[in-house]
Amino acid sequence: MINFVEAEKFKLEGNPARGFTPTLDDENANLLGKNFFKICEDFQIEPKDQVVILGQKHIRTIQNWKKGNTVGQTWDVFNRVSQLLGIVKSLNVIYPRNPEVVNKWLHKKREIFKGKSAIEVMTDDPMQSQAALFTVRRVLDMYRNGVIFELN
Repeated sequence: MINFVEAEKFKLEGNPARGFTPTLDDENANLLGKNFFKICEDFQIEPKDQVVILGQKHIRTIQNWKKGNTVGQTWDVFNRVSQLLGIVKSLNVIYPRNPEVVNKWLHKKREIFKGKSAIEVMTDDPMQSQAALFTVRRVLDMYRNGVIFELN
């Protein structure tokens, strides 16, 4: 579990020498891993794309995590998986009775992403993958909230 009390102390003290980095415990990392790999299976996200989405450098890391049904315990991985979960939630809210559309949505090219699919947006530039996850999630949130009216 993330120790927010320690994180707040660190923020208030401003002591970089302590080197506090929030991390997940094993239970939460396993829960995130289980959900992440289920989403990847349902949405047919390739292992090479999983590496980029999770901000990793090697496919072997993802393979080892998949064997253990877990993900890394860093704050970065937590944020990335959270964004992907938000994308899935939005799709399920937008298309509640159409799981086929939901599962294929990431792979369909759209005008809103300049002719790319959402998966291409999220994985084209590994250095910007976290920002791209955030962008795709915000586009879906804006559609849900009526800010934009088409997801072409």
